[in-house]
Amino acid sequence: MLRSCIVMALLGLATVTCSLSFAAAQDSEDVADPVVIKLDQRVLRFLDAVSTTEADDAFDNLLVGSPLLKQTDALESLTKTSSDVTTRYGAYRGSEQLSAKRVGKDLVLMKYLFKCEQFPLVWYFVFYRDFSRQNNGNAIDDPWIVISVRFDTQVELLFD
Repeated sequence: MLRSCIVMALLGLATVTCSLSFAAAQDSEDVADPVVIKLDQRVLRFLDAVSTTEADDAFDNLLVGSPLLKQTDALESLTKTSSDVTTRYGAYRGSEQLSAKRVGKDLVLMKYLFKCEQFPLVWYFVFYRDFSRQNNGNAIDDPWIVISVRFDTQVELLFD
């Protein structure tokens, strides 16, 4: 009798624990962040454009208002390297967001898998809310600027 009471108590405790865990998991689900959604669309347009012969235009559109536009040598090198991606790794098959992390209210880190026929690449983007992009105290349509963009072939780092 005592043994069956203990078993019943443990089963009850396990049920309560599972219920609480499930409720906590539901509460911790990310609510769709409109800023992240908008930046994701911007990045996907960029990656689609880079996959074609429009790499220069793609970077110009992505980097509007960015201080990276002043780093002409680095930008030219990145544009040239990204233009050669399909030649080196095969035709573009699509992109997939791997992560998007908001750090505070004004910084967003994003990571994408850029899928080519022969090998994938990993693209990294850092967006910052530029407070100098104000128009008479009203925020302009898109105050988010790219402060860092790069890609590499180190897919094994995705396991970290």
